[in-house]
Amino acid sequence: MPEADVKPRSILSRFARFLFSAMKFRLSTLLWFTVAVAIFLVWQKDRQQLEQRITRLEQQNFGGYTTGYGANQLLGAPNVNRQGDDAKAWCPANMGSKDWLLLDFDSTIKATAIEVYESYNPGSVVKISTIDWWGREQVIWLGKTGAPVSGKTTINFEKLVAAKRVKVYLDGTKVNGWNEIDTVGLIDRRSKTHWPTRAKTSSSWGGATTDSENAVASIDPRFYSLGTIR
Repeated sequence: MPEADVKPRSILSRFARFLFSAMKFRLSTLLWFTVAVAIFLVWQKDRQQLEQRITRLEQQNFGGYTTGYGANQLLGAPNVNRQGDDAKAWCPANMGSKDWLLLDFDSTIKATAIEVYESYNPGSVVKISTIDWWGREQVIWLGKTGAPVSGKTTINFEKLVAAKRVKVYLDGTKVNGWNEIDTVGLIDRRSKTHWPTRAKTSSSWGGATTDSENAVASIDPRFYSLGTIR
């Protein structure tokens, strides 16, 4: 066979082997990458399921200790139907203390009045302020409400008050015994009542949460194995 004919075939053979090796390497890399992604997705799904199980466990076993009398009880419409001690209302850590409630609403409300639902020993509200976006506080009411029989204190404003965050100050020395608050509502020009969607408090009874976003105690998932919680 002529030498000129052998040389092109040799070059072609080498190129074919190189191309095959490169394709094999890429397919192997792609295969390993696919396996790694699949393992990650399975791990992520198992972790999410574990966190859901832990949350259910927390709610079943710790909910009564972390949420009763806590800041989260101030959210939404009133749900305490009688005057008296009730864990569905917020309660301060100490009787006769001075406390505050920081309440956020979904949007800025042009309010004509505010209603404070004091479900146990009403009459402790002494000051109400609004907090603007920059954190500046403006007093919109200062005085003495007395002790309403119904437990609902309504304070009418002389002019419209634009509020998205409201701070309510309480003085427990103004009442006899514990003071509990069910919720606080802002009334707009159409007489619609808006309820808080987040609440923070200066204290809460029995170690209950002082931030409604932390209503359930947190448990680190690393303390559990996948087969522990069913």
